[in-house]
Amino acid sequence: MNGGTSTPPFSGQTNNRLIFSGSFAPLHEGHLAMAAIAEEIAERRVEWELSVTNVDKPMLDYIEVAQRAEQFKGKTLWLSRAATFIEKVHVFPESTFVLGADTYVRIIDPKYYYGSQKRLNDAVQTICRQSRGLIVFGRVQDQEFQNPITFDVPPALREITYFVSEQEFRMDVSSSGIRANKM
Repeated sequence: MNGGTSTPPFSGQTNNRLIFSGSFAPLHEGHLAMAAIAEEIAERRVEWELSVTNVDKPMLDYIEVAQRAEQFKGKTLWLSRAATFIEKVHVFPESTFVLGADTYVRIIDPKYYYGSQKRLNDAVQTICRQSRGLIVFGRVQDQEFQNPITFDVPPALREITYFVSEQEFRMDVSSSGIRANKM
């Protein structure tokens, strides 16, 4: 799905993109600010990716996908079944990825590799080899700002990461916080 832009439907040409993946429930001003900063850094437009499957959440049904996609009118939106980050790298090879600290730390969590350190190491090598890099933003988690530059990540992963400083971006808003305030 291309969100109503003039971009042609998926044709297999998914390299050299700037991909911002998320559940976007809802898309909020923090996401939009991150996208704007990432576009300046990467010097190209963000393309949004919404996966209908997620390793930590239930699969989205058609109605939920349609509602979330509606938020992206005028923007390029890809729908995928890429539940994990390594799957996203395979779907969008040679692309740069925009992510928050929470996703960045999940990249190195053995839980997402069936508890296998070898699979994790292989995944990190694949990410480093097949992506053009990561643009990573800090975020507030449990009332504390998580600065991803302080995370213990493999050196190869650190080398392909552009860490957006807290001075460049800090917006204490989250989709889960917005949803909680609506209840």
